[in-house]
Amino acid sequence: MEEEQPLPIEIDRYRVLRSLGRGGSGQVFQVADTLTGEHLALKWLQVSGLAEDRFNREYEAAVRLNHPNIVRVYHYGRYEDSPWFSMELVDGVQAQKYVQQVGWGGSEARTKEVLRIGAAVADALHYIHQRHLVHRDVKSSNVLVLPDGRVKLFDFGTARVLDAADITHEGEFVGTYAYASPEQCMGQAADSRSDLYNFGVFLYRLL
Repeated sequence: MEEEQPLPIEIDRYRVLRSLGRGGSGQVFQVADTLTGEHLALKWLQVSGLAEDRFNREYEAAVRLNHPNIVRVYHYGRYEDSPWFSMELVDGVQAQKYVQQVGWGGSEARTKEVLRIGAAVADALHYIHQRHLVHRDVKSSNVLVLPDGRVKLFDFGTARVLDAADITHEGEFVGTYAYASPEQCMGQAADSRSDLYNFGVFLYRLL
């Protein structure tokens, strides 16, 4: 069995409290800001190459956003020569799992919640499109419903900044096949219309 690595004690101004998850490219921690005492999440990348380019692009895309239906991103730095950024700590349920708990497909209660969640995600997409961003991966696992009912879109790891050079190679697929638009599947450039296609599939699956 792989031995669990000890948690960092501090990363820059943040005291690490616990691990929230580990993936193939890095870890996410719950941290406390030593200046404010606020609890946040901190995403730390532990691979390099194109993954680091995408990580930096995710920060570049998300840090410019301040919207009630988008997870906030705050500070950026490097720890052990790998990048990290801090972000709003949210505790929620993935959208599809949430609506399944609300009611069966076609029920009034479920339909009402799908419309409410959909309106919140549509507001978030309108906001990012006005700022020349394309999310490119709108799906249930990237939308959380919080205990107080608020809806949050997150994970800008595949976002495209329209006023910057695209780091996606020609013909490269970016997104999730189950939600992807035809142009995404063909490896073509995606714009805001691709997000609306993803969004339509998202609503269909929730319903």
